[in-house]
Amino acid sequence: MDLVKWYMLISLLTSFIVLLQGFRAPPGYFKKRSKCDMISRQYTVIDSLKRCSYYRCVFGRYIKKDCPSGRQLTSQFVKWGSRGYAYKYNPCGERVTKCHDVTFGRLGDEVVPVGLKPYFTLESCGIDLGIGLDISCSISDENKQLVKDFTLNIINRFKIGRGFLKVAGVKFAEKPQVIQFLDQSTSNQATKFKFKSMDLTADRCRTHTDDALAIFRDEIFSKERGNRPDKKDILVFMSDGSTYHGKNVDNNVYVERTKRIGRELREKLGVETFVLGMPTNKNKTVGYDEWMEIGGDHEHVITLASFRELDSKINELLKNSCKETILDPNFWN
Repeated sequence: MDLVKWYMLISLLTSFIVLLQGFRAPPGYFKKRSKCDMISRQYTVIDSLKRCSYYRCVFGRYIKKDCPSGRQLTSQFVKWGSRGYAYKYNPCGERVTKCHDVTFGRLGDEVVPVGLKPYFTLESCGIDLGIGLDISCSISDENKQLVKDFTLNIINRFKIGRGFLKVAGVKFAEKPQVIQFLDQSTSNQATKFKFKSMDLTADRCRTHTDDALAIFRDEIFSKERGNRPDKKDILVFMSDGSTYHGKNVDNNVYVERTKRIGRELREKLGVETFVLGMPTNKNKTVGYDEWMEIGGDHEHVITLASFRELDSKINELLKNSCKETILDPNFWN
């Protein structure tokens, strides 16, 4: 019997033993699911509360499968799978009378029982994300660094690349500058480098919010620059005040332009916008009427008492951004 036949026989026997007794694999058996294969990365899971189904690699794509009657996923497989790992043994190793799922999303009609918080995995969050950063001179250098750290923390929570999240960014004071377009969002490493190395020095003491929003409308969320028609568009826009073009102009004209473009992003392009309203250097909240037109309602405008609250808003922001995209059946396409 040649080596191939021996290998197939051993694999079948191993799977049979797993089904009979369950399998407690050491961490080394698990591999990062950076790609789908039919050997070491054959099985995976994307929701730690889903115990009755898993994903199996079939011809280069993960396909949803159900455990046989009287079986559910082992707790070890769920633990490692929900962290982004896959492994080569059939995961349905625990015996149960009846398998029960506890999850939410698009893959079924399950509900979350009272007292349990919904679980979501950002690795499966496939959206086109735009980030707008106000770097005007009314924001101190210390607070600008907090804004940068907040942005980097968002990027670190996602899997970035084809089929996953893509992120673009614009920083603005007087002249908005693109940090990255969606079609340049190819990996976590490249994206993080561009945002980490961006200069936060304001060109002049101006806040051209309208011009920054226009870039998102005309360029960032355009098909030519990488926007995907089948993915949800999210804009996280950070600002510490009203649109300001200088002392010798009618700023109300530009304020109205900001509001109009904010509405166009929502109503014409279908972008869901979240505004993080930050305090001025005098610890005042200015520009709320603008933020409401950009975000659309109170749920999409998050006001902060201080810049140090930014980090505490990450989970809330990402959960709201990804709640309709997680567990998408086309996630692995």
